[in-house]
Amino acid sequence: KTHRMEVTRQLMPGSYPFKFILDDTWCANLDYPTYQDGNNTNNVITVLPRDAEDAAVRDRLLSPTGRLEDEERLTLSSKLCPWSTHDRSIHLRSQDGQEV
Repeated sequence: KTHRMEVTRQLMPGSYPFKFILDDTWCANLDYPTYQDGNNTNNVITVLPRDAEDAAVRDRLLSPTGRLEDEERLTLSSKLCPWSTHDRSIHLRSQDGQEV
């Protein structure tokens, strides 16, 4: 009998260690990139930014003062509230409180 677990995640750019569990034992798979952490061998996956524009938007939004731009707010509103009877105007306010 085969037991399989899959996890799908969207990861921020960077490097992430991981291991597999095989017969109740954590182990690295030498078919994937590895690195040494003391006496432990871990697998590692490196996620690259999709492009410079995506990276700049992500950095802006995740900064301590990050805010959506008006166009981003409109796009999100249309995706989150697609039904035509919904009053989208409650979502369409710029940072200064004016309607977009």
